[in-house]
Amino acid sequence: MAITGLIVLAFILIVFSKMFGGGKSNSELRETDLKRMQDAVEVINSMDIDMMVFGRDMQGEGMKNLTYRRIYDFTVEALDIGNYPEFYTRMIVINDVTEELFVSDEQWAEIKRLVYEDDFYLVVLGPGKFEQMKEAGIIPDLPSSSAKSTIVWKGGAASMPGFADNPELVPYYVEKDLSEEDVPAYTMIMELSTKQIFWS
Repeated sequence: MAITGLIVLAFILIVFSKMFGGGKSNSELRETDLKRMQDAVEVINSMDIDMMVFGRDMQGEGMKNLTYRRIYDFTVEALDIGNYPEFYTRMIVINDVTEELFVSDEQWAEIKRLVYEDDFYLVVLGPGKFEQMKEAGIIPDLPSSSAKSTIVWKGGAASMPGFADNPELVPYYVEKDLSEEDVPAYTMIMELSTKQIFWS
């Protein structure tokens, strides 16, 4: 009876090993997770998105191949769209998870014009700008107090507060290597690359 119990226990351990790692080492699992993240980045790269990042840079090995550019203002001249005619979709990412960025009322007015008139996507990582977004008329209501990110698209007709708040889609060993401040950007990429709602 004891031998039967040990055999059953061994079988269960083998099954769990196959399900949760297949006997791979941590370095092999990390490489697999990194490949998953980089595949998500390649999905975004293939979608002809002119991703413009204002604020914190996209950091870490999982982002090294992401196609984006840094911006420092929101005027027509600063965005320099004319030099990037090949992109089908324009997206501004305000990456302010540490809540250190200053955005003036004039800049919010320009951002609203880009979203509502020029059909830009707007992603905001960090909750510190929600009040200003509401005052500028970019969002009609404040997100819940628990929301830390939002996305606005379809000319301002669609929004999803909290869309990059839950990093469950970020591969485990990729997230494990990140600082807390960098996780929302990775969550954003995984959400945008896996959910059709943002593109339908």
